Amino acid sequence: MALAEPLSPLVTDARLQLGGVDEAAEEIATGVQMSPALLAPARPDVPHRPLGVGLGPRDQAACVRRSSGSAGSAMRCRSWSNPWSNGARQSAEPAPVALHRETRYLVRVVQHPASALEAARLRLARLAVDEKQSLERVFARSTRLIARTLDIERVGIWLFDDRREEICCACLYERRTDTHGTGARLVLADFPRYRAALEDLRAVVANDARTDPLTSELAGSYLEPHGITSMLDAALFRHGEVAGVVCHEHVGPPRKWTEAEIGFAESVADIVAHAMEQAAHIEARKALEEFARKTELDRRMASLGRVVAAVAHDFSNLLMIVQVRAEQITALDNVAPAAVDYARVILDTVRRSRELTRQLAELGRGPEEPPQELVLDEVVGAADDLLHAMARDGRQVVLTLGAPGARVSLDRPSLERLLANLVLNALEASPPGEPVNVSTTTVNGEDRSYVVLRVADRGHGIDEDTRPLIFEPYFSTRRKVGGCGLGLAIVHVTAQRAGGFIDVESAPGEGTTVAVHLPVVTG
Repeated sequence: MALAEPLSPLVTDARLQLGGVDEAAEEIATGVQMSPALLAPARPDVPHRPLGVGLGPRDQAACVRRSSGSAGSAMRCRSWSNPWSNGARQSAEPAPVALHRETRYLVRVVQHPASALEAARLRLARLAVDEKQSLERVFARSTRLIARTLDIERVGIWLFDDRREEICCACLYERRTDTHGTGARLVLADFPRYRAALEDLRAVVANDARTDPLTSELAGSYLEPHGITSMLDAALFRHGEVAGVVCHEHVGPPRKWTEAEIGFAESVADIVAHAMEQAAHIEARKALEEFARKTELDRRMASLGRVVAAVAHDFSNLLMIVQVRAEQITALDNVAPAAVDYARVILDTVRRSRELTRQLAELGRGPEEPPQELVLDEVVGAADDLLHAMARDGRQVVLTLGAPGARVSLDRPSLERLLANLVLNALEASPPGEPVNVSTTTVNGEDRSYVVLRVADRGHGIDEDTRPLIFEPYFSTRRKVGGCGLGLAIVHVTAQRAGGFIDVESAPGEGTTVAVHLPVVTG
């Protein structure tokens, strides 16, 4: 895009090559000021000076983006002046400030600092946590924007742990490397004055953090290793108490924080706390929806069990009559071979029907045997031959037992059926030649220990919409090849009766892993 006239030294001195037009436009919209270290003179004959030299607030240009269908997007300033023009003011002529689409150069005039803070505050307030944007993503975008707005090196969001003994880093942005990190922890007992300041003050303002009485405790272990000289920490409040802190950390010569910057930091902490509340609300809604789904599933299972218990006995008697007559036909001497074949088909169908009736009855009334204390690894190991016999077409079952001595409370037939149903589903979903991995481990939950039976395949996987349905009775993705939709329903009911639960990890094309968590019997 050709320019009508050469750029003035003021404008050319503000040129910065960026990775993309969108990022440049975002910085303009927020009024973020460029770091002087990033600006270099565009002409060697013109001395480099900070932007805005000689300009008052009324002369600082407020840039407005004007988009059109042309090859580029233009930035026009309402007024500007050139400090290198010997006092000649050019307030009436628009500055040829442009975003060039091909070269992706950003040319702009810096806004007034107060306007920059207000614009950044507004943009932060619009960062909402929802189904499309996670809390972690909001943290990452917020810390980057804050660092650029205040022209500081590090911005971190730190949260108290459940016992309020440590403060843990949920997100730390480092501007020099443009990276985010997590996981750092500080034991609050080592910094009593700093902890008391977080509880008592809205903001901890330390212009010289290494000598300030409230933050000097952090000097040896935290400030000096990271080169931090000034800190501005604003407390995060949730439910009326301090839940964490947003840390603004300056690297370089000590910096005096202005009242506007302190107010900005306090409002940022409120915005971050609001985002955390949004995330908690979404998590609670999802938990409620999952609870409602499981409650509905349990209700349907109980209703199905009552119906089956009422008709199973009579249906079994009818099947018995069909079975006896079919067996009599096969025992006759002068019967056409075709009739014998038909009778055998009837017998096979009767056997499958009796097994289906038994499974349905078990869903309703529970197993016939009382629960026992079983060592899971022993039961799984004893089924090794059976599991390998189930594999066909080059498939194989690989056992990895890692829960020695861990006992569960289940009757043996139910546990064996649970294992067989999981392995059979995995084998049927696996391509020929691919293994099905069966493993056991122990994990510690919040209130008790669990032994985990995990069955993983490398099959076609399950999409997100189908995954919540796989444990419902009669739901099957393999009905065309004989699936009845009861195998995983029985697994679900068996795990519930043992006091356990099931996790499923799957995605299309990435296989499926079903992990059955059963409480470990102690004592």
